[in-house]
Amino acid sequence: MSSATDGDGSYSASGAATLNCSCYGQLGASGGPSTIVPPAPVITGIADSVTNSNTIYQGASGYLAIYGTALTACGLNPSPTVTGDGSVTISLYWASNTQVNVAYTVAAGAALGQHTLALQTAQGTGRGTVAVTAPVYNVTVTNSGTTVSSGSTQYITAAPAMPAISAQAKGSGTYSTQWSATVSYARPDGSGTNVNTFGPATTTGTTSWLVPWNGNFVGGTATLSWTINSNPPGSLTFQIAGTNPSDSAIDSQIASESPPWFFTRMVSHESGYLQFNTSGTPLYSNDSGYGLTQVTTSNAQDLWNWAGNIAAGLSVLNGDQSGAYSFWQSQITQWQQFNSGADNNGKPPSPQLGPPPSNNAGGPCLFAYPVVAGTYGYNDANWIKAYNGAAQYFAYIVVQSGTSATWVTNNDPANYVHDVCQAPVL
Repeated sequence: MSSATDGDGSYSASGAATLNCSCYGQLGASGGPSTIVPPAPVITGIADSVTNSNTIYQGASGYLAIYGTALTACGLNPSPTVTGDGSVTISLYWASNTQVNVAYTVAAGAALGQHTLALQTAQGTGRGTVAVTAPVYNVTVTNSGTTVSSGSTQYITAAPAMPAISAQAKGSGTYSTQWSATVSYARPDGSGTNVNTFGPATTTGTTSWLVPWNGNFVGGTATLSWTINSNPPGSLTFQIAGTNPSDSAIDSQIASESPPWFFTRMVSHESGYLQFNTSGTPLYSNDSGYGLTQVTTSNAQDLWNWAGNIAAGLSVLNGDQSGAYSFWQSQITQWQQFNSGADNNGKPPSPQLGPPPSNNAGGPCLFAYPVVAGTYGYNDANWIKAYNGAAQYFAYIVVQSGTSATWVTNNDPANYVHDVCQAPVL
């Protein structure tokens, strides 16, 4: 074929049996012009615009690039018709003669295997195939960036703070994930199982879900569950355990609560400054006490939050104060009545009964009445004893008759008041 040398952009050919043209137009000949008809579209390849793969997934949506020739009939059909086979739906959004871009959606229940797409122009129909396969998803669960494996143990920090459990689903196509987490703990006191649920929540694509503890402290067996699109659900089970704080952290927390003077020694005696045992579960005693203060509580938060356990124990102790103090005042009143002769027809006994003798319970605990420098009142001794769940008396008066009475103080070496007073401050 000659080059266009005559200025009108035309070409001439001679001696050719056939002439192939990629587009339409007219060819002049001695017998007159001949029309060149555009060829039918030919699809040479189809690929996902993101993955550049011919494979797409059940339930997925995205974009496909269709490659070929005469896809717009050389511009005669600038918007060719592209259709799927029912399980793969198609909508056109851009076209050129060698590439057509379409949006696609694959039905969740689409058959696995090859699916045919058809591209039609006025000159004919081109066909190509895509492979539909089951989606593949991978779920990763982490604690502050470290992978959480099935059966592992994740720890509440000594701060205390719950572990930062985050979950992420990665997969193909467009997908959403519904998440939830459940934490359960069977209480060793036989009072039942504490169950706490967090979620549900939904994320799209690779967006992570951080378990929202919402200020709760929980431990035991944790199960994180998920469902991606309409696929079967999945789950991961692991343990959440506690971490004991330092002695200095406990002392600071106790001081911040403005406790009574003996409370630190009480905590030392009750638990040895331990909220958790060696396995990371709450320290438990057979009288249904838990944690640092061995408080008997139905509140699961007090089992896993050591700072909350201190507050809970102190709350119980403060609730005992009024009864303990009232009891001691009743003993003083009874002593005064005895000495006035109220128990002897108004005739005061002789000799009179003196005040209760001082009692050294060990450590800083020198109890006396009346209270003088370096001593504490018997009302506090009664208060200490009341926390142990026993009768509120450590010191009391026994009136045998209108002329005979005596003071009794509990000097048993195994007495709870002695144990508290002699406990070390750690």
